[in-house]
Amino acid sequence: MVPIISTASPFRRIPVDLPRRQILYFDALRLSAEMAGLAFDHLGSLLISVCERESGPVGDTAVRAILDAYSVIDSVHRFRQLLQVTPRLEHNAVLKLFLRQSKDVEDLRHIVQHLNRDVDRIVQEGLAALGTLTWLGPSLVSDGPPRSYVLQAGTSYPGQWTHGPVIDLWSSLPSGTIADISLATAGCKVNLSSIMKNLGSIVRSLERSLEEFAENKERFGSDVLLTFALTPVEQTVESVDPLPT
Repeated sequence: MVPIISTASPFRRIPVDLPRRQILYFDALRLSAEMAGLAFDHLGSLLISVCERESGPVGDTAVRAILDAYSVIDSVHRFRQLLQVTPRLEHNAVLKLFLRQSKDVEDLRHIVQHLNRDVDRIVQEGLAALGTLTWLGPSLVSDGPPRSYVLQAGTSYPGQWTHGPVIDLWSSLPSGTIADISLATAGCKVNLSSIMKNLGSIVRSLERSLEEFAENKERFGSDVLLTFALTPVEQTVESVDPLPT
C-alpha cells in the first residue's frame, strides 16, 4: 500500500527558518498521520486474511483488529486536535472540510474514553463493549457482488446485533481486496476507509503549502538513529618509588 507520507515529503525536510515550536507541531502532525496510515494498512492486511476463513471463532484476531482500528481512531483524533491549533496554519476550506468529515472520530473516541458512563446504553442497544468491525470482502464468483463481514470482539449474547455494510449488487471486489471498513458502537459509526482517504487529501494539501514555503531554502533532516558505545581503554599504572622511611 502507498504510504500516507512519502519518503520525499516536505514534512521530512522542514526549512531551517521555522521556529522550533512550529517544527514540533509539523512533526506531530506528520507522525500522527503516519501512525494512522500504518495502523490502517495493518488492519487491512489482517481483515484480508480473515476473509479466507469460515465463520466462527477467530482466536486473538478480533482483539488485534480492534487494536488496529482504535490506533487509527486515536491517531486521526490527535491529528484533528493538532490541526486546529498549529501556528501559522490557515483555516481554509480544505481544513474545515476535513474537520467536518472526521467529526465522527471525535464522537466515537469520546464514547470509548467514557465507557463507564455509556455501558447501560450499549447494553440496551445490544452492542459490543468496544464496538464492532464491518467491511466488504472479495466476491465469491467473478463479477459477483462483494461479501459482507462482521467481526464481533467480545462475548456474543442473546439480542446482540449490528448492521454490516450495504452490498452494492452491481459492484464486485477481486480476491485479496476489501473495502468500506467501519467501526461502530453506541450509535456512532466511523468509516475508516473514508477517513483515511480524507486524511490523505488534507496531508497532500499541507504538503503542497509547505513545499511552496520551503522552496530554495536550507532544510533539516528527520528520523535519525544515533548510536553510542563505550570502548574500554587499557590503562598503564606507572611505578612509584616508595617514600623514604
